[in-house]
Amino acid sequence: MNICLPAKLFFIATIIIYTWFYIYFKNVFEDYKKLFFIEVSIDVLVIVFGTWLLNHLCKTNNKNVSWIIFITYLIGSIIIMYIMKQNKFYFDVTRNTIIIV
Repeated sequence: MNICLPAKLFFIATIIIYTWFYIYFKNVFEDYKKLFFIEVSIDVLVIVFGTWLLNHLCKTNNKNVSWIIFITYLIGSIIIMYIMKQNKFYFDVTRNTIIIV
């Protein structure tokens, strides 16, 4: 299968980012097994759809758009990870509150 570079990098970066989120939210997922299953299911869909979309854009001669989407996603994810790491907070789904650790 011929996958373009932005799609490959998106796939790899997304797996690394989601792994970091799973480690960061480990306590939440241990308490709520159904939440973990739903989260993983959604994440797999995002990885598959995002990789397909970026690869499709590359094949239709929109490689620049593919790169812009990937770079925007990567910068946004890094900013969110930095903010979460600095403030040490997470969102409690069961109570709809933000908990600062």
